[in-house]
Amino acid sequence: MKTEIRDLQPIAYQTLTRALKQDHLAHAYLFHGPKGTLKKETALFLAKSLNCQETEACEVCETCRRIEAGQHSDVLSLSGEAVSIKKEDMMKLQHELNKTALEKNGRKVYIIERMENATAEAQNALLKFLEEPANDRLAILLVEQLDRVLPTIVSRCQIITFHPLSKISCYRKCLELGMDDLDAYLLSELNRSAQACMNEAQSEYYQNARSCFQKTIDVLFNAIDDAMLILQLEGFCKKQKEEKKWLHALLQFYRILFEDSMKAQCACQDPWYQKQLALIAQKRFDRSALLTILLESDDLLLRSVNVAMLIDQLMYRIKEVLSHE
Repeated sequence: MKTEIRDLQPIAYQTLTRALKQDHLAHAYLFHGPKGTLKKETALFLAKSLNCQETEACEVCETCRRIEAGQHSDVLSLSGEAVSIKKEDMMKLQHELNKTALEKNGRKVYIIERMENATAEAQNALLKFLEEPANDRLAILLVEQLDRVLPTIVSRCQIITFHPLSKISCYRKCLELGMDDLDAYLLSELNRSAQACMNEAQSEYYQNARSCFQKTIDVLFNAIDDAMLILQLEGFCKKQKEEKKWLHALLQFYRILFEDSMKAQCACQDPWYQKQLALIAQKRFDRSALLTILLESDDLLLRSVNVAMLIDQLMYRIKEVLSHE
């Protein structure tokens, strides 16, 4: 993973390794960039480097492996990926950070993923903590939408920007690694890291999202009620916390397909995908209205919504658009 960070995010890698060598780290970092740009991987690399015997993480010693596995007592994490971060969550994290470090390094690292999905109360609680920096702890905030983070939090962090690969570059890299064409194409929209795409291709949420995507598109124009039934019966993940992640992926797959149907050509050569593009091209409906519905539904996922209810509303609105075909 260190090699991929160095190759794909050279500025971030050089900034952090220089600070490590000079022992001049900031007390708080804010990693800003789109999903799949190795922000989480870089945060773990930094945490490993602070605890490894080497200046830079060796990634093979017991300490590095424990941090990678989430089993290091002084490397704490909090995620707003699936649900919003509440004030209570932040207070629990701070309580743990105020305890004496258990590992021999004596320095605690806390990583907050999707910091922008923290409530205003949670962000204010973190701000008070950041206003009292300590040498024995390091904050790493991972953010996709910087404008949703309090400016006072941003001003207290060193910002490191993570730049995405182009979608087509990531897609081609995935194909080189032997990924299925459709998997590579869909996942390169969600991630701009080939390794992240490879990892997520085996995840439950992605497998469910792809299956539901194909099954619902197969019947969407002829039996939309059947498409809704498929989502109700097969769509939900066994892990409830991944429901929003699953629906986000599904909405993105719909969006990609309908956007591609308006283009002269498409990079993905998967036979099923090409067949759907040809069929959709023959249909007459308001594609802009459909894309707006998908984008609005995806935006609602950032809030505390009932996923089942959101799906019902989504399919009803899609049915309205297609009924005017």
